Amino acid sequence: MKTGYGILAAGRPYVAAVDEACEAAVIARDQQCGLVVPPGKSGELADALLRLHGDRPLARRMGASARHAALAFDRPVQVQKYYELFGELTARR
Repeated sequence: MKTGYGILAAGRPYVAAVDEACEAAVIARDQQCGLVVPPGKSGELADALLRLHGDRPLARRMGASARHAALAFDRPVQVQKYYELFGELTARR
């Protein structure tokens, strides 16, 4: 797995204090495994952490989604997808 994906493998939700367009934010939203807050907004960061702490069902759902995402991003899975893609592309010639 890529370095940043380790938190996903832990099966825990995360709070990312990052720009909306960065990979961690996209994964958090697309995979529903984390919350995103703008960088430098300590109040929003605290609120997001408290939300996860106070809403255990949400944290469990996001944690399960994180684990599922980790399996989808796993290196052997991604290598297989590239292998299949290259096979399709070369078969077209």
